[in-house]
Amino acid sequence: MIVLIIVLGNVVAARIMFPGNDWKIVQCDVGQGDALVLNLGAGSGILFDAGPEPRLLARCLRSSGIKSLPLVVISHGHADHYFGAKGLSRKFEIGEVWSNGNTIIDEIIEFKATKVRQGLKASIGEVVIQILWPDGTGGNFQSLGGDGSQENNQSVVALVTWNDRKILVTGDIEPEVQAKLRREFDLESVDVLKLPHHGSRFQDAGFLAEISPEIALVSVGEGNSYGHPNSELLNALTEQGVRVLRTDQDGPISVAWRFDESARRYIFTTRTMKKEWWRVQWR
Repeated sequence: MIVLIIVLGNVVAARIMFPGNDWKIVQCDVGQGDALVLNLGAGSGILFDAGPEPRLLARCLRSSGIKSLPLVVISHGHADHYFGAKGLSRKFEIGEVWSNGNTIIDEIIEFKATKVRQGLKASIGEVVIQILWPDGTGGNFQSLGGDGSQENNQSVVALVTWNDRKILVTGDIEPEVQAKLRREFDLESVDVLKLPHHGSRFQDAGFLAEISPEIALVSVGEGNSYGHPNSELLNALTEQGVRVLRTDQDGPISVAWRFDESARRYIFTTRTMKKEWWRVQWR
């Protein structure tokens, strides 16, 4: 069975330092933005989005022990997802960059990204990445509250399979695209969901119900003016039995798993447990 370990916050515990031993995922705390890194081992990682601030992204990567990024995936051309990549190649060894094709991303990363579309599948070590969206048709989507729905709905959506664990990274996709994905793909076995659009109220209930992940990660800035994350959404996820973790309250989030003879799963926390280590049986 898998033991999942969640390490929250910037604090240092007596027996372990962030991001912990054998970590697999770190949801960076980059304020009102998005940046998530997967650990390939030996200081190497895959980065999904870069947040709004280069300094905050670099701090997250360095604290996670990352020195090289064979793959960087920038979901779409909104600054809270790409601007943190400015100057990234001067600080870290970068391999390939994927994007939805928005040329503003090329300007920030200082070289041309590869435009990816639905159907692409690639492997890096034990990690398999399948691109579920965009589908290349462009699409004319309903404009929701705020701005940027058309670009949000062109976000790169990646399904990551890591041995028998599955992680869905969703950018800022809104309900129309979420509904298309649940109709077109089997998403029932997803374990970890990077919640779309910072936990915005604009979510397709059927999409979230079908996935029903074990963990939902919310990358969001403290006291933001957008109302992210939506409290009703979080309550609904909790009622589904989803463990919701959010960077505005928990700080950076580290997820680790390992095989164990026990049939139980555990969550370990720091900040949310008053900086003490507690073992909480989970599922």
